[in-house]
Amino acid sequence: METYLTVAELAAALKLQEQTIRRYILKRAIPYCKIKRAVRFRPSQIEKWIDEGGLEAAQESEQEKGAKA
Repeated sequence: METYLTVAELAAALKLQEQTIRRYILKRAIPYCKIKRAVRFRPSQIEKWIDEGGLEAAQESEQEKGAKA
C-alpha cells in the first residue's frame, strides 16, 4: 500500500512553500485526494504529474499571475 503525503511533506519534497501547494489545490492544478476532510497526495500520481510537465505548467501559471498583478 502506498503512503500518502500531507501538504507539508509534499511542499518539503518539492522545495516549495505550503501556500504554493494550497494554491495549486484550489486551482485544481495538482492531483490530490481527500480522506475525510484531509488533503493527501499519492507519490505515484505526483511523479506522473511532474513527468507530464504539471509542475512546470503550474509554476508558469503562477509567474503569469504575478506579472499581471
